[in-house]
Amino acid sequence: MAAETLTAGAHNCDQTTGAASGADIPRPRNLVTATPGPEVPRQLASLAGSWYGDYEDGAARLLALTGFHSDGTVTAFYAGAPRPGTDSKPFSRNVTARLEGDALVFRESAGTRSFRALPDGTVTATWTPDSGKPLEMVVRRQR
Repeated sequence: MAAETLTAGAHNCDQTTGAASGADIPRPRNLVTATPGPEVPRQLASLAGSWYGDYEDGAARLLALTGFHSDGTVTAFYAGAPRPGTDSKPFSRNVTARLEGDALVFRESAGTRSFRALPDGTVTATWTPDSGKPLEMVVRRQR
């Protein structure tokens, strides 16, 4: 499996996604996505690359898969732009995700994020907070 994993800690975030929404999502200059090997399940391999989109509340997000590992986990870079009309701040972090059923899932302190490749080639993302209403979006592959 070809992979280059980002170093944890501060990232040099002087590039943006170029998202259709115009949101500036911070990402490191040296961000490299991983190419899955033949042993990676098809559902997971279909999510390889970098994805971005806007949740229903306007929150822009980016997910880039940076490593596929033999234990079934995936390392990824996850980032977001400030939510419109709020005092939220841009963020970025490295996360570890796992394939659960047909979704790539990672847990955060206040909920769960999941990404699913649908049969028509669309990829959806869902934020399910520990309390409150889930948010959904369709994400686009970053070129």
